[in-house]
Amino acid sequence: MKVLYDHQAFTGVKFGGISRYFYYLMNYYKDRTDIDFDLSLKYSNNFYLKNQPFAKHLSYDLLSDSKYANRGFSLLNRLNSKKIISRQDFDIFHPTFYHRYFLDIVGNKPVVLTFHDVTTEKFHEQYPEIGGDMKDLKQTLLDRADKVIAVSENTRQDILQYFAVDEKKIKVIHLGTPDIHQNPLKDLQIALPEKFILYVGSRDAFKNFAFFLKAASVVLKKHKDLKILCAGAGAFSETETTMINDLGLSGRIMHIKAQKDAILYSVYQKALVFVYPSLYEGFGIPVLEAFACACPALLSNAGSLPEVGGEAALYFDPAREEELIAQLEKVVEDEQLNKKMKEDGLERGKLFSWEKTSLQTLEVYKSLM
Repeated sequence: MKVLYDHQAFTGVKFGGISRYFYYLMNYYKDRTDIDFDLSLKYSNNFYLKNQPFAKHLSYDLLSDSKYANRGFSLLNRLNSKKIISRQDFDIFHPTFYHRYFLDIVGNKPVVLTFHDVTTEKFHEQYPEIGGDMKDLKQTLLDRADKVIAVSENTRQDILQYFAVDEKKIKVIHLGTPDIHQNPLKDLQIALPEKFILYVGSRDAFKNFAFFLKAASVVLKKHKDLKILCAGAGAFSETETTMINDLGLSGRIMHIKAQKDAILYSVYQKALVFVYPSLYEGFGIPVLEAFACACPALLSNAGSLPEVGGEAALYFDPAREEELIAQLEKVVEDEQLNKKMKEDGLERGKLFSWEKTSLQTLEVYKSLM
C-alpha cells in the first residue's frame, strides 16, 4: 500500500503545526513494511524535513531558506504534484491542505482529508480575504474525500455544524505528545526571567491575547517578581505595545521567536505556568507541549481544549477576566497545586502519542484498500 502526500503544508512554511503533523506520520511509517509513501515536494524550506533520515527515500530536493518558496516555488511544487498524481503510482492520496488543484487528475483513487479546525468559518470576519473561499474549498474536498480525519471530537462536531457531510466518513484521531528529548538543546542562550507566565503562539484576535494581558497585569501588580514571556509569532505590534504600556507592563514582558522546538520546550520547562486563553482551537498542541515539559496549564474552556487537557489542567471562561485572575493566583501562590499540576500533566500527556496517531491513521488507509 502506497500513500501519496502532496506539497501544500511544506511550501513556504518553515515551521507550522500542519507540516509537523504530516512529518510525524511519515517519520513513523518510514520503518514499516506494510506501508510505503511518497511526498510530491520539490522545493521546501521546511524545518521538520531538513536532514531527516527518511528524506533519502522521497522524491524531492530540499531547498533550504529560499525567500521565493512561498510564491514561485509554490507554483513549481503544484506543477510537480500534478505530474506525480497523473502517474497514478499510488493507492491513496492524502493532501496536506485544502487546495483542490488535484480533483480533475486524481481519478478514482481514494482520498483522505485531515480536518484541523473551522477557525476561518467561526471567525470569518477576521479573515475577509479567505473566509468564504476557504469554506467552499473545504466543502468541495469533503465531498470528494472517502475518509475524513478530525483531530478532535470537537472538530468532528464543528465539521457537522458548518458543512454538509456524511458523518460516517469522519474518524476522530487525536494528535500526539511531542518527544521533547529528541534533539535536546545544549544551551538556551537566552536570558529568561526568574519567574514568568508563558504565552505561546500567534496573537490573532481569536487567540484572546488582549484578554490575557489584562488579567495577567492584575496578578503582576500583586507579585512584583513575576513577568510575562511570549514565545512565537512576530514582535509586538504598535497596538500591542501601547496596550502593554497602558497596563503598566513595560519592562515586565518580553518576546522571543522560539522557532526551534528545542528552544520552546526549554521555555516551557522554566515557566511557572502556561496560559492558553484562545476563544477556539481545533486541537491545541501547545497543551501537550506544556504537559510533556511538566509545565502547569491554565486553559480556556472553549473549543477542544477541555478534551485535550482533561483533569490535568485548570480552566477559565475566556470572557471572564476574574476567572483567569483567580486561577493564575492559585497556581502562582500554591506550590503544592503547582507541583500536582506538573505531575498530572505528565500523566495526561502519556495518553497521546504520535505512534497512536500514526497507527490509527494507518487503519484508515487500510480500510480503503
